Amino acid sequence: MTERPADDAADHAVALHYTGGDSELLAELVGLFLETVPERRAELGEAVARGDARTVERVAHSLKGGLASLGAGPAAALAAELERLGAQARVDAWPEAVGRLEAELALAVTVFRRWAEAHERPA
Repeated sequence: MTERPADDAADHAVALHYTGGDSELLAELVGLFLETVPERRAELGEAVARGDARTVERVAHSLKGGLASLGAGPAAALAAELERLGAQARVDAWPEAVGRLEAELALAVTVFRRWAEAHERPA
């Protein structure tokens, strides 16, 4: 399987659409997501290790919403899949689903960091 470029992980136009074209709001949302994603990742990992279906479902749902509103459709779809697996308490399927989500999330975070850096640079 070939790796795809990180730039494909999120669509800036989609993210900007969600903010009504407000680039300042988008920058704020990206910053907030980047601040909170390490905690969400840790919480997800701990929940999987404990077999805590409710927390897996809740954290995956939260990630799904944030990713979708930032134009990261592929990662949002994987978070939705994990949310469903959490709701079904499909503990056996979690490790693979989390692995795929983590890989896609890493790509999305790379793109979000680029967006944040570009926003901070003076014109």
